[in-house]
Amino acid sequence: MGSIVLDFLRKYPVMTVSVFGSILGTILTYLAPGFTYFYLSAKKDFCPGNLGLTVFVHANWGHLLGNLLVMFAPSIICQIKYGCKTIFILLAIFSLYTGLSYIPRKICGVGFSGCAYMMLAMFCVYGHHKWGYILLIFFFIVACISDTGTKNDKLNHISGFVFGTAAGLLLQ
Repeated sequence: MGSIVLDFLRKYPVMTVSVFGSILGTILTYLAPGFTYFYLSAKKDFCPGNLGLTVFVHANWGHLLGNLLVMFAPSIICQIKYGCKTIFILLAIFSLYTGLSYIPRKICGVGFSGCAYMMLAMFCVYGHHKWGYILLIFFFIVACISDTGTKNDKLNHISGFVFGTAAGLLLQ
């Protein structure tokens, strides 16, 4: 059983880094909230969190679980299709965008939501078939009209969808 888990972790490093980084970031949120706020959360003044570390910090365990559930299957399929290096680069670019985008909005932000929705959009574009585009439109509408979260969460979800759709189409 242990070798199956290790093989999975080695085969899908994007999901592995996302899970372990997010769990560590969320634990830090509870154990050292001051450290997390000042160094890992993106905010109106530049800090290390603005360099993309904010995606590993989550407001609570439900937020973390939701992001990982949204990202699980799409990230594995996209890693198989596009390769781990490409997915890591796309996630790094979008994470950096997420952190830097908080500065002009003068708010503090955390979370992997935009990256999760980026992977979901890339997955929907993956096959160039009608059902993929229907799913893409459905998930985009859900992200836009969702009652939960703040305006910032919605902007992060929508940005993730747009970035993921563009990346998926360009990589075809």
